[in-house]
Amino acid sequence: MPDYLGYAAVSGAGAIGLSVFLLTGRAAGTRPSPTRIISGAAVFCAVTALSVFVLSRGCDIGETVCGTALFWLLLVCADTDVRTGTIPVPACLLIAAVFPVRIVFYLAEGGAAGAVFDHVFGGLAALAVSGVSGAVIRGGIGKGDIVLMTVYGLSAGFSGSVGALIISFALTVLAGLFVLVSKKGNLKSSLPFAPFLFAGHTAAFGIVSFVTVIK
Repeated sequence: MPDYLGYAAVSGAGAIGLSVFLLTGRAAGTRPSPTRIISGAAVFCAVTALSVFVLSRGCDIGETVCGTALFWLLLVCADTDVRTGTIPVPACLLIAAVFPVRIVFYLAEGGAAGAVFDHVFGGLAALAVSGVSGAVIRGGIGKGDIVLMTVYGLSAGFSGSVGALIISFALTVLAGLFVLVSKKGNLKSSLPFAPFLFAGHTAAFGIVSFVTVIK
């Protein structure tokens, strides 16, 4: 795929993500707040610039486009989870839709069927881990979190999601310990998981971008 098409695809993914971010942060019949518009535009410029830069350094187009799309959709989930304590179903559906988009990139780039298996296995592994966590940590992992982790594992793939999931669980544990030590909660307190998954994906995406740049 020509470089300019990759840049256009990354910008398009960011624009769609920004639109979803602005739409989900407003009350029915109202416009997004000026603060949300400014912060969203700033994040869009920063993420798009980073994505274009790593593409220019030889990063895989499909990985970059899908990573950018997942960044925005996870940001929407994190924002909604913090504000309302729920995971938005439309955002989960869009995250799941990243999987067939990635398949299109695999086909365009001559990818093997093994790559598709990596994504399917990633979804199943995330479902298993989240399901076990939900059963063991009652009240800690809700049904919405399980759905979110599953569609994320499916769209990011096992190799692409394992690092993000490890980071997100580690951050969740640290946050839980902080809540207990600071006496701001107890063992029955629950934390929104989507922000930690967003942080895990952002960290993993940033590490991959950094490694690509220094090569």
